[in-house]
Amino acid sequence: MIDNANWSPWAIRPEYLESIINDPKMWTRMDEAAGSEAATAAIFAGRSSDDRPYRVQDGVAVVPIVGPLSKRMSFFTWLLGGHTFAQIAAMIAEAGEDPDVEAIVLDVDSPGGTVSGTDGLTEVISAANAAKPVVAYANGCMCSAAYWVSSAAAMIVAERTAMVGSIGVIMVHADYSRADDRAGVKFTVLTAGKYKAVGNDCNPLSDEDRAVLQAELDKIYGIFVGTVASQRGTEAARVQSEMADGRVFIGDDALAAGLVDGIGNLQSAIAAARELAERVSEGTLELPISTGATPPAKEQYVMTDKANKKMIAAPATVEELAAALPELAQALRDQGAQGVDVNAAVQAETGRIMGLVEVHFGAEAAEKFTGIVTTGVTVAQYTAICGDSAPGQPQAGNIQGKDEILAALKNTGPENPGADNGTAAAGEKDFLALVNEYKAAHKCGLFDAQAAIIKAYPDAHEAYLKSVN
Repeated sequence: MIDNANWSPWAIRPEYLESIINDPKMWTRMDEAAGSEAATAAIFAGRSSDDRPYRVQDGVAVVPIVGPLSKRMSFFTWLLGGHTFAQIAAMIAEAGEDPDVEAIVLDVDSPGGTVSGTDGLTEVISAANAAKPVVAYANGCMCSAAYWVSSAAAMIVAERTAMVGSIGVIMVHADYSRADDRAGVKFTVLTAGKYKAVGNDCNPLSDEDRAVLQAELDKIYGIFVGTVASQRGTEAARVQSEMADGRVFIGDDALAAGLVDGIGNLQSAIAAARELAERVSEGTLELPISTGATPPAKEQYVMTDKANKKMIAAPATVEELAAALPELAQALRDQGAQGVDVNAAVQAETGRIMGLVEVHFGAEAAEKFTGIVTTGVTVAQYTAICGDSAPGQPQAGNIQGKDEILAALKNTGPENPGADNGTAAAGEKDFLALVNEYKAAHKCGLFDAQAAIIKAYPDAHEAYLKSVN
């Protein structure tokens, strides 16, 4: 790493770089004052010999990659809570050797960092994925260098609002020549080699110097794009045209562009890593795992099947839900069935209709019609029985074959449908008889009589419903 942020190539979001290089000379002084050994000691202060620099959940090591990233520790990196590539590589190596760890999740919340050291950490993650499944999780921000290294994981999961991408390389040149003139200071740069002082801050940036620096950026950008294409299993041309124009993609957009494999939370990423490890253990998945292949890059939102520790696509239809989570689907069916009182619903609807008939046609007509309805006779059967004698039917003569149809109906059912239906025990009255008696005794409407009998004689009502259904 070049220890001066000015004119160094960075793979980082521009606004972060601006804060870093606001005073480039201060950056150098902080590096010199802190020293990498002191800063590293501060990062790992309080860690005992048996502690891990990561947490383990369900056999999955969660390795943090946070803040601005750099090749070596500086006071600035330490101050902002960032990590060095060396620290991250050490944590991954330790997790790879940990017998309690079967898979690794990279918990990433970083805007990126220096180019120097990025490719080396990418190779470390790729090698780790060849031994244990590695899943990267975009926990807020996974941009530039942070995405570069994360692309080596077998799968990338992002939260819905995560910022992902910002694939590109940036360099800033500061020209202090006018400030030096005002201060009465003149610098003379002596070199041996035509391009040795390219981009120095004592002179304005010439066209020739600009071309040299741009060529360097283009070279690094090509390596960045090629690495992402290789790790994500796609073409460099697609990465360059759809992913690597420097934009930041949010959640769904990152999924649509193919930058990530699913949308979820940290637990989703842990469950996905757990599933990959189990598949490796079962022999249904071989190491190294192809990146971006599980699930497909265009997958829908992902959710966690906690019972089976699987990461699945969120079902879009009832059929997909039943196929993905059969136990949950059945539980929902059972819950729905328990919440529906079929008898009460049938009774309420019957009462409503009978009430309307009584209001419109009168009590006598309603009583007769109720007797017909409660027999359970179908429309076709009633038509066959009554023919042109049914109220409201045109008097067109007898229906051909009516006697034969009526005889057949009588042979297949009780002689007096609705009077008993075989539901009442010896010496007991059936539901309809009880309703009619209550109605006559209390001089009330059919609906009130039915409600009272249902409450008083639930067994008779249940037997009646069974007989007509």
